[in-house]
Amino acid sequence: MTSATGYQCSSYHDGAACTNDIWINRVELEASILGPIRKELLAPERVTRMAKEMQAYYAERVRAMQTRASEVPRELEELTVRIERLRERLRKGDPDITADELEGALERAVEAA
Repeated sequence: MTSATGYQCSSYHDGAACTNDIWINRVELEASILGPIRKELLAPERVTRMAKEMQAYYAERVRAMQTRASEVPRELEELTVRIERLRERLRKGDPDITADELEGALERAVEAA
């Protein structure tokens, strides 16, 4: 843009380094280029299709969140049971795992919960 109202070759405008002196009205040019794009984007068929796609995407996200919400309590319950088992093994001792290893496993399980 060489002004608020039009487009022109900047090389011509900034010192006549170009011989292209054509100036185009900004409003007319943008209407001819962007007008059809805006019209197509707002066509009722396209808007209807985009709305359906957004509804389907939203429904899928809601299903995913509901699935995850039901999985979290189960995972938390499993971690709680695991933590209690590790604490019990730590109290009683375990012939296969050292106390340090048990404490490390217990710390990781607590962090995950």
